[in-house]
Amino acid sequence: MSYGFGRVAIQVEPDSELHGEDLELLTRQLRQELAELKLVSVGMIRTGPGSPRVRATDNLAVTGLVVSFADGAALSAVVAAVLAWLVGRRRWVRLDVNDDVLEVSGASLDDQRRRVDRWIARHGAAAA
Repeated sequence: MSYGFGRVAIQVEPDSELHGEDLELLTRQLRQELAELKLVSVGMIRTGPGSPRVRATDNLAVTGLVVSFADGAALSAVVAAVLAWLVGRRRWVRLDVNDDVLEVSGASLDDQRRRVDRWIARHGAAAA
């Protein structure tokens, strides 16, 4: 399967209670969730020194993810997985496709649904 259509950069945003090592662990957890989607390819953005608590082959901290997707359905699956991962977490995630940013949180999905649907439509429609 080709994943050449588009890319979305994903970043778990820190808050005052989240330290660098915890942020890296959360990002890696989200990566595992997204990797289970067979519709996408997931890479890690690595910068700075890695956490001593996390085994990393190159000892660089994971600071974000890059997900390549083939079509609008795959992008929708990525956003759905991120929203599911956020449920019950007091975190928010930033998704960026070509500088069009969508920020989602663990808040009520109903409050975010229309905004999410419009964002997906802008990027998924080009795949058709």
